[in-house]
Amino acid sequence: NESAADILMEVFSGNVLTEVYSHFESKTVDCLEDAKMAECSRACVAILNCAGKMKETEIEGLRAHVIGELAKATDMPPEKRTRVNFSPNMALLCEWGMTEDVAQCLSNSVLNYFSP
Repeated sequence: NESAADILMEVFSGNVLTEVYSHFESKTVDCLEDAKMAECSRACVAILNCAGKMKETEIEGLRAHVIGELAKATDMPPEKRTRVNFSPNMALLCEWGMTEDVAQCLSNSVLNYFSP
Protein backbone atom coordinates (compact mmCIF):
# COMPACT_ATOMS: atom_id res chain seq x y z
CA ASN A 1 0.00 0.00 0.00
CA GLU A 2 1.16 3.46 -0.84
CA SER A 3 1.08 5.92 2.02
CA ALA A 4 -1.46 8.72 1.90
CA ALA A 5 1.40 11.22 1.61
CA ASP A 6 2.76 9.46 -1.49
CA ILE A 7 -0.66 9.45 -3.11
CA LEU A 8 -1.17 13.14 -2.35
CA MET A 9 2.29 13.96 -3.73
CA GLU A 10 1.45 12.15 -6.94
CA VAL A 11 -1.95 13.82 -7.30
CA PHE A 12 -0.73 17.36 -6.57
CA SER A 13 2.55 17.24 -8.49
CA GLY A 14 2.94 18.86 -11.88
CA ASN A 15 1.06 22.11 -12.38
CA VAL A 16 -2.08 21.23 -10.36
CA LEU A 17 -1.21 23.29 -7.27
CA THR A 18 0.00 26.18 -9.40
CA GLU A 19 -3.27 26.28 -11.33
CA VAL A 20 -5.46 25.98 -8.24
CA TYR A 21 -3.40 28.58 -6.37
CA SER A 22 -3.60 31.00 -9.31
CA HIS A 23 -7.38 30.57 -9.42
CA PHE A 24 -7.92 31.45 -5.76
CA GLU A 25 -5.28 34.16 -5.85
CA SER A 26 -7.07 35.93 -8.70
CA LYS A 27 -10.31 35.76 -6.69
CA THR A 28 -8.64 37.48 -3.71
CA VAL A 29 -7.41 40.30 -5.93
CA ASP A 30 -10.68 40.81 -7.81
CA CYS A 31 -13.09 40.26 -4.91
CA LEU A 32 -14.83 43.23 -3.38
CA GLU A 33 -16.58 41.29 -0.60
CA ASP A 34 -14.44 40.89 2.51
CA ALA A 35 -15.91 37.49 3.43
CA LYS A 36 -15.22 35.97 0.01
CA MET A 37 -11.77 37.54 -0.13
CA ALA A 38 -10.93 36.06 3.28
CA GLU A 39 -12.17 32.64 2.19
CA CYS A 40 -10.05 32.71 -0.97
CA SER A 41 -7.06 33.96 1.02
CA ARG A 42 -7.40 31.00 3.40
CA ALA A 43 -7.47 28.65 0.41
CA CYS A 44 -4.27 30.25 -0.91
CA VAL A 45 -2.55 29.83 2.45
CA ALA A 46 -3.60 26.17 2.63
CA ILE A 47 -2.33 25.52 -0.90
CA LEU A 48 1.03 27.14 -0.16
CA ASN A 49 1.28 25.13 3.07
CA CYS A 50 0.71 21.93 1.08
CA ALA A 51 3.28 23.02 -1.47
CA GLY A 52 5.80 23.59 1.30
CA LYS A 53 5.53 19.91 2.23
CA MET A 54 6.54 18.92 -1.30
CA LYS A 55 9.78 19.31 -3.17
CA GLU A 56 9.93 22.46 -5.25
CA THR A 57 10.83 20.40 -8.32
CA GLU A 58 7.55 18.45 -8.05
CA ILE A 59 5.41 21.54 -8.59
CA GLU A 60 5.71 23.12 -12.01
CA GLY A 61 5.77 26.88 -12.11
CA LEU A 62 4.79 27.70 -8.52
CA ARG A 63 8.17 29.07 -7.45
CA ALA A 64 8.33 31.40 -10.46
CA HIS A 65 4.70 32.42 -9.94
CA VAL A 66 5.16 33.24 -6.25
CA ILE A 67 8.34 35.22 -6.92
CA GLY A 68 6.66 37.02 -9.80
CA GLU A 69 3.70 38.00 -7.65
CA LEU A 70 6.00 39.31 -4.93
CA ALA A 71 7.89 41.35 -7.53
CA LYS A 72 4.61 42.77 -8.91
CA ALA A 73 3.64 43.90 -5.41
CA THR A 74 6.07 46.80 -5.67
CA ASP A 75 3.84 48.23 -8.41
CA MET A 76 0.60 47.84 -6.43
CA PRO A 77 -1.02 50.94 -5.00
CA PRO A 78 -0.34 51.09 -1.23
CA GLU A 79 -4.00 50.66 -0.28
CA LYS A 80 -4.21 47.42 -2.28
CA ARG A 81 -0.85 46.15 -1.04
CA THR A 82 -1.97 46.40 2.59
CA ARG A 83 -4.85 44.00 1.86
CA VAL A 84 -2.54 41.25 0.59
CA ASN A 85 -0.85 38.81 2.95
CA PHE A 86 2.61 37.95 1.61
CA SER A 87 3.70 35.92 4.65
CA PRO A 88 2.62 32.53 3.24
CA ASN A 89 4.50 33.25 0.01
CA MET A 90 7.68 34.01 1.90
CA ALA A 91 7.18 31.03 4.20
CA LEU A 92 6.94 28.77 1.15
CA LEU A 93 10.17 30.13 -0.29
CA CYS A 94 11.84 29.57 3.09
CA GLU A 95 10.53 25.99 3.16
CA TRP A 96 12.17 25.51 -0.21
CA GLY A 97 15.56 26.67 1.07
CA MET A 98 15.46 30.31 0.00
CA THR A 99 15.63 31.79 3.51
CA GLU A 100 18.70 33.92 2.75
CA ASP A 101 17.03 35.39 -0.33
CA VAL A 102 13.83 36.14 1.58
CA ALA A 103 15.79 37.78 4.41
CA GLN A 104 17.70 39.95 1.94
CA CYS A 105 14.48 41.04 0.22
CA LEU A 106 12.85 41.90 3.55
CA SER A 107 15.94 43.84 4.57
CA ASN A 108 15.93 45.80 1.31
CA SER A 109 12.22 46.50 1.67
CA VAL A 110 12.63 47.87 5.19
CA LEU A 111 15.61 49.98 4.12
CA ASN A 112 13.68 51.42 1.17
CA TYR A 113 10.73 52.25 3.39
CA PHE A 114 12.83 54.24 5.83
CA SER A 115 15.18 55.84 3.30
CA PRO A 116 14.58 59.52 2.49
